[in-house]
Amino acid sequence: GIFQPDMWGVTPSNRWDWPALREMVANNGLRNSLLVAPMPTASTSQILGNNECFEPYTSNIYSRRVL
Repeated sequence: GIFQPDMWGVTPSNRWDWPALREMVANNGLRNSLLVAPMPTASTSQILGNNECFEPYTSNIYSRRVL
């Protein structure tokens, strides 16, 4: 397989054992290697029109106060 640094056109440092990592990935695979799910904040949820949390909506109407 191809790792992300392989697509960048750079030579990886010798600080880590890349061949051993490739062997481990070939034998075991990767789970959720590219999933990123940052939690939305209250400000971005109002701009984008979505919930400010990953949990389901609890109400259709809510108020927000800013100090």
